[in-house]
Amino acid sequence: MKKVVVIIFLFVAAFGFSQQDSTLVYKKRVLDQTEVDFLISYYAQDGDNAAVTGGIGTEELTDITPTIVISVPLNEDDVLTVDAGISSYTSASSSNLNPFDKTGASNGGEGHDDDRLAPGDVTGSPWVASSGASRQDVWASGTVDYSHSSDDRNLIWNANVSFATEFDYSSIGFGGGIAKQFNDKNTELGAHVKIYLDTWNPRYPTELDSYLEVNGNLNDGFFEGVTIWDQNGNASTQWQPVDGFALIKDKG
Repeated sequence: MKKVVVIIFLFVAAFGFSQQDSTLVYKKRVLDQTEVDFLISYYAQDGDNAAVTGGIGTEELTDITPTIVISVPLNEDDVLTVDAGISSYTSASSSNLNPFDKTGASNGGEGHDDDRLAPGDVTGSPWVASSGASRQDVWASGTVDYSHSSDDRNLIWNANVSFATEFDYSSIGFGGGIAKQFNDKNTELGAHVKIYLDTWNPRYPTELDSYLEVNGNLNDGFFEGVTIWDQNGNASTQWQPVDGFALIKDKG
């Protein structure tokens, strides 16, 4: 009889421990498996009689933006998300920062030789899309985010790093946040912070770049052979940009 009692007791004890262990070990994952999402947007306009150009001419613009988002579960509580995409656009107005730009970047150059026009080139006009550096451009960005959820899934914190780049600027960002859920996840309070470190490389119209290149000599470079008219309709050799003009040094 004693042996039977001991065996039953051991069985009950073992069963109790196994039940307790299974409760401690099992935890529902925040994300069961890797998810991959592909997104794309497309925008186009003909811009007939565009307001941008005073109702004259057209303002054609197209933009296509493919994006991929990949979420990877690292364990039951942590998820790593990568979000990357590009925005490729063409725009008439963006090229007309400098309507005289017929060489340089459009032919694979640096975009700084647009004052060296070949004979027979069309005279620049703000109503004609030029082939400058900015007529077609690609903006690219990416974000890597790490998030952690508490055991009860009501507290979530995250940290991320991001970047973005375009022909005249680049940016690096850092951020993080925390969120608390209440009321069966129907209410959420959170705080997030972002820091961006931007670098800007300003672009100037030809007449300003060239003015500095020739030290204000209106008989050289881009201005050679070009008649400049004053407000009274008379030829003038006294033209200059706004007093004190210089390339921007402080880009903050």
